[in-house]
Amino acid sequence: MKPKQNQKKASSGDHEFERVKVDEWTDGVIAEVQYDEKHSFGGKFAGIQEGVRFKFDLDGYKFPHYSRWMKFSYSDKSNLFTKYLAPLVVNAQPYLDFDISRLQGLKIKTMWSEEKGSNGQIWQSLELIRPLEGGVNPFGDSPISHVEPDPALIDEKLNEMDANDEITSEDDGIPF
Repeated sequence: MKPKQNQKKASSGDHEFERVKVDEWTDGVIAEVQYDEKHSFGGKFAGIQEGVRFKFDLDGYKFPHYSRWMKFSYSDKSNLFTKYLAPLVVNAQPYLDFDISRLQGLKIKTMWSEEKGSNGQIWQSLELIRPLEGGVNPFGDSPISHVEPDPALIDEKLNEMDANDEITSEDDGIPF
């Protein structure tokens, strides 16, 4: 018996992965929202904090693909809010009261980018994500493609316009 040639253990930068086409839309579904109560973040804002990431099943690809781990915050400056919640949740506002697991199963389209690291390793990351059939309604159970405007808000805006309107026709019933 002989040892296998060129056998080495795969480490975190030493394995192949299935590349996604870059700079074009790829359809798929959010298969899972993964949560880690004590995720270890590195870099400038290193620390242990709640974290989430998304697992995607993309059309035409054999293996699942993942977003990066993000701090679990709905702040207006957080990547989770700006990159994911704002485009996927209808009328999303910072600090909204929303169960993120409701995004699981949502049909989406994604756009990926590719970057070569200083060590020569190629990294892919999600650049854009959009819902395929309308975003998730934060107040209901089903995705919706639009939200009906608030009638009170419409009346308020129309009253403001009437109060500021200086141009009228001789017949007040006919606007210019």
